[in-house]
Amino acid sequence: MLGLCLMMLNSPEEQVKMVDIWHKYYTYFTILAEKYLSREELIEDAVSDTFMDIISNKTKLFSMDEITFKKHTTIICKNCCLNLLRKERTDILRPIDDMREFEAEDTSLFEKFESEEQLEVLKSCIKEMEFLEKTALQLHYIQGLTLRETSDKMSLDFYTLRTIIKRARTKLKILILEKSGKTLGV
Repeated sequence: MLGLCLMMLNSPEEQVKMVDIWHKYYTYFTILAEKYLSREELIEDAVSDTFMDIISNKTKLFSMDEITFKKHTTIICKNCCLNLLRKERTDILRPIDDMREFEAEDTSLFEKFESEEQLEVLKSCIKEMEFLEKTALQLHYIQGLTLRETSDKMSLDFYTLRTIIKRARTKLKILILEKSGKTLGV
């Protein structure tokens, strides 16, 4: 990694400065990244991204005093960690079992109705909902897509979609109760 960083610098003075920064801050950035990231490869990525950002901003950063430099590069390292978390958050922050658990609990809205009248009440209530909620319910329950397929089709994070569907179901229960006086098993 250090060799790649040095190749990106033009002058021998910049290269010497970068070697000095590398030796002073490599361990510091690694420890900092470990506070945010759990997987070793992500920690390494965060540290290398930090050094790349330092090189990108070398004219500004190389002219700073030691204390200011450390403050700025600490922020750069934290931002690199947060960017990697955003990219990898479904793998890091939430285990895949959460997703399977939620889908296992989830049953079709339309399997619970005894009469055509109840089904019509449900459909009219869905029509009154907001576009995002309506679309999520239609794709998941009517078209039978899994939550993962629905989130992909709607370009939403899986957990955002799951929240939308939970709230939509709650809202749907209220609408159905207002229209029919019964919960209809939603």
